[in-house]
Amino acid sequence: MTTLPFDFTLEDLIKISETKVIRGQNTASFNGISPLDSAKKGDLSFLSSLKYREKLSATKASIIIVPSTFSQNPPENQTWIYVENPSLSISKVCLHIQEKMYQPPAKGIHPSAVVKEGTFVSKQSSVGPFCHINKGAKISDGVILQSHCYIGENVVIGRNTEIKSQVSVGENCRIGNHCTLHSGVVIGSDGFGYEFVSESHNKISHIGGVAIEDFVEIGSNTVIDRGRFEDTRIGEGTKIDNLVHIAHNVKVGRHCLLLAQCGIAGSTHLDDFVVIAGQAGIVGHIKLGKASRVGAQAGVIHDLPENSYVTGTPAMPFIAMQKVYALQRKLPELKKRIERLEQKPN
Repeated sequence: MTTLPFDFTLEDLIKISETKVIRGQNTASFNGISPLDSAKKGDLSFLSSLKYREKLSATKASIIIVPSTFSQNPPENQTWIYVENPSLSISKVCLHIQEKMYQPPAKGIHPSAVVKEGTFVSKQSSVGPFCHINKGAKISDGVILQSHCYIGENVVIGRNTEIKSQVSVGENCRIGNHCTLHSGVVIGSDGFGYEFVSESHNKISHIGGVAIEDFVEIGSNTVIDRGRFEDTRIGEGTKIDNLVHIAHNVKVGRHCLLLAQCGIAGSTHLDDFVVIAGQAGIVGHIKLGKASRVGAQAGVIHDLPENSYVTGTPAMPFIAMQKVYALQRKLPELKKRIERLEQKPN
């Protein structure tokens, strides 16, 4: 449960949530947000899916956001607000509350930060304690660098981008506008490449960069390697979860979703709207077509056409893999049947 240090009026809620219909008791305000099963009187909650409708009868929440298609009426002690998308509406409410509870840091450069000569740091940006900004870097209006960030030479960071604490952005990398990089992210680490000569692995230098387009969000401890000659690229609107690895020269299209612990090997190309689920692995030098979906823990070893849905290792179409799984469960019994057949006399 989240308890608010202030009351949030019903009028505020109606305005933010784009309410279509209100029914029930006219509750003046709420001071907490909780799931249906743990809410108490005075809390706001929401019904994200009709499969959870049985929780409505037991919840103690005072105000509940429900789908506009929901035909049921509230009990006497509750107010129900009917909207097109309850999950999106509650998200807007939470964003409004977050902005009210947590004020942005003051503009300017903290005295403990190190800013080398030859940089440009906008006066409308905020550079936190113990940040290090190298020569040639450009920090645009509205940028927030939290504490202990490293910004390499000739890095460009676009407008209204927020970089959380302990993020490292290597030299010659570019980050677009309205991006968010969470704590521990490393942008522009060396690509993993070696030539085996005279019984030793000789490092291949990677002199490209990383280019991140607008409205990209990157989760904690994700690493994106720089390209060998050209940039590794992350397309506009793509969202990357925690603990993801993207290797050198990978091209990720627009509005992709890369979930936790997935890995993409070098020089692979993801078209727009690709979704890769958790712990999936993608080999190098292949292409995943537009709107492809890769299931959790899948291993993709070849190109995928548009609108594919694959799972398993090696990955195959989802329906085919379900048949394989069904047969695998029958293997112990099939083995016994074969042994019995082998024991019969000819």
